[in-house]
Amino acid sequence: MKRLSMLLVDDDRFARNILKEVLMGLECPAIHAVSSGDEAIRVCKGSHFDIVFLDIEMPGINGFETLEKILEDTPDQYVVMVSGHSTLDNIQKAMKLGVKGFIVKPYTAQKVLDLLAKYRKDCSPLPKSLSENTGNAKTNESAG
Repeated sequence: MKRLSMLLVDDDRFARNILKEVLMGLECPAIHAVSSGDEAIRVCKGSHFDIVFLDIEMPGINGFETLEKILEDTPDQYVVMVSGHSTLDNIQKAMKLGVKGFIVKPYTAQKVLDLLAKYRKDCSPLPKSLSENTGNAKTNESAG
């Protein structure tokens, strides 16, 4: 199984450290952490990350602005928004802007595990033969 590379973007050092510890406990050792949207944009220009965990509320450039700039440069970047303030508006705005997931703080191993499972599902295309079988199964199910 491929080792995933992660970028953690959160101005709260305590929150960054908790997520980093959870990821390390799940054997995701390739972790880079920054404390601002500007740093995240700069780092993303020079590196590829499998997943970017991006906090919404940060001083200076917020998570939504950071997301837009990251996706301008790398439209297929897998970004997960994180927030302690998970209003419906925040979730809808994040999804509209192109995030692939949303985690409500506080972090737990189960929330992160669920996200990693979603990442693997989203980013692991089925072999062609399996895709064709899945299509046939859907046709057969709807016919029955």
